[in-house]
Amino acid sequence: MSCVHLDIIKYIMEDFVESKYTTHQLYLEEMFMNTQKNKARKFVAWVLAFLLLVSSMVPAFAHYPPESALDYQAPAFGWNIFNNGPGGTQYPRANAGLAASGTIRMWTQLGGANAPVYLDASSTIVALDQNGQCAMEFVTVNRMWVAGTGWADYFNMINVNKNGQWQYINLSITVFDQTVHALLVNALFVPPVVPVFSWDIFNNGPGGAPSRPNAGLAASGTIRMWAQLDGVNTPVYLDAADTIVALDQDGENAMEFIRVNRMWVAGSGWANYFNLVDVNKNNGSWQYINMYITVYGQTVHALLVNALFVPPAEDVTVTFIVEAGAVGVYAATTTTVVVPAGEEIPAEAIPSTVARTGFYFAGWYPSDPAGVAVTEDITFTARFTEIIPVVPQIVSVNPNPAVVAQGGEVEIVVTTQGMPDGAWVDLNVAWRNGLSIVGGPRFYIVDNQATITVAAAESARLGRDGFAVAARTAGDWGSVVIIDSYTFVIEVM
Repeated sequence: MSCVHLDIIKYIMEDFVESKYTTHQLYLEEMFMNTQKNKARKFVAWVLAFLLLVSSMVPAFAHYPPESALDYQAPAFGWNIFNNGPGGTQYPRANAGLAASGTIRMWTQLGGANAPVYLDASSTIVALDQNGQCAMEFVTVNRMWVAGTGWADYFNMINVNKNGQWQYINLSITVFDQTVHALLVNALFVPPVVPVFSWDIFNNGPGGAPSRPNAGLAASGTIRMWAQLDGVNTPVYLDAADTIVALDQDGENAMEFIRVNRMWVAGSGWANYFNLVDVNKNNGSWQYINMYITVYGQTVHALLVNALFVPPAEDVTVTFIVEAGAVGVYAATTTTVVVPAGEEIPAEAIPSTVARTGFYFAGWYPSDPAGVAVTEDITFTARFTEIIPVVPQIVSVNPNPAVVAQGGEVEIVVTTQGMPDGAWVDLNVAWRNGLSIVGGPRFYIVDNQATITVAAAESARLGRDGFAVAARTAGDWGSVVIIDSYTFVIEVM
């Protein structure tokens, strides 16, 4: 870039720094708008705009303009508000003329001084009323008119119309990436008068919400509930029917018994209102219903009692099933007994659970009926299991092989099943040079096991041999009966 160009840029930026303008944009716009006064400055503005665009690609430009001119901070945006209501932003700042017209006026400010703001910022305005609904219908943006030029792309104030049914507005706007919030309060707002909702009920049961008798409704098994506002029968908006909740005595949904009467208007058809609710007593299938409805923010409860309700029978039936296996029972048998609700099952009503030969009693399912107080029908099953005979025998010898070092000992555990009381095991190792039994010669079986200890002398011959352990019991006249034997290996090392 030539020195001439750099001198021009330096001149422009020094002029910018010394000027009153706070942004490049305002400086350029001022030069464009005053072309009749200084056509040279218009040319300079074009040059500056171009050079600002390409400055990041030209290292020499880094010296001009000074950082204080390019790295500016956007001015702080704010409002200058008049005629806001009590509790609102910048209250009180009264203005008689604005008060008379029912207007809140909000002047735009930059850096604490009234100043126009680029028009696009107005599109960021969000206005929500006390119900969270859009309130932009009450907001008017004042776009500026420039004589000889026309509408400018700036606005300098906002008017908010208080002559509407709003209590307050949360208004926000984003200017130069700053989002500013203002609370606007309508001093003219008058809260609407909400009518009191209630029911005019006919044919409710004893103990329910107050009602009056009606022979026709009684004959049809119906409770009728007329909608009232301020104590006068009046239709209510249909959407309120969607808030109805009806729960019976068990907390179950009872809406199947509720019918909302939507109104029919001759010549117009179905209206978005209802004037009554009918509740079907359904021959006494429900005892009472807690019914709720919300109308104009008021939740009203009514207790509906069904005069046709008949409490269920107080007796309950207890069923006993005895499976095959009891004395005299060769196929499952069933008996029943009626017991007053809440009382215990009589002991004499419970079937015997004595098992016949070959079976054992495995217990009641789901629980033992003895001493149980019943409140509903229930079944108890007595279960029996067939006894499978166990053949007396030696099941195992461990370890196998049993390894013993010269001069050492080894314990041999013999496991059995089905052995009679008093049975024992023994082991003959005398024929093997250097081996002997510690203790014995009988090793009695306890809990299906017996332990034999074998010792090896220092001079015992090395190697392995087979041995047989025998299970025995006492026979008649002092004889000994062999029950079973088991062969295993002993190895001397």
